Amino acid sequence: MAWSERSFSDWYGSADASGSFQPAVSANFGIQEFAGFNEAEEEVFPGCPQVRNGYAYLNDKPGIGVDFDEKAAAKYPAIDMDFSWLFSRLEDGTAVRP
Repeated sequence: MAWSERSFSDWYGSADASGSFQPAVSANFGIQEFAGFNEAEEEVFPGCPQVRNGYAYLNDKPGIGVDFDEKAAAKYPAIDMDFSWLFSRLEDGTAVRP
């Protein structure tokens, strides 16, 4: 499966890995946007798809094949981030430029 270079994990994190399996089993699927995972994400979520030479390699574990390592996650405490840019909508729900 070919992949487009884009920083997708910044928006969706490892949960985006679940979207990797539908294109993997679809013979007529073209391009999937995905940038891979950083070392910390791979440590906390063992089994993430591996990207090598423009192709994603999925594992054969049950489900989506991605696990969660609580001990590794404890090394990366949550940080307070400003997500106000996500709420760029008018009162009626219309999306607007932030």
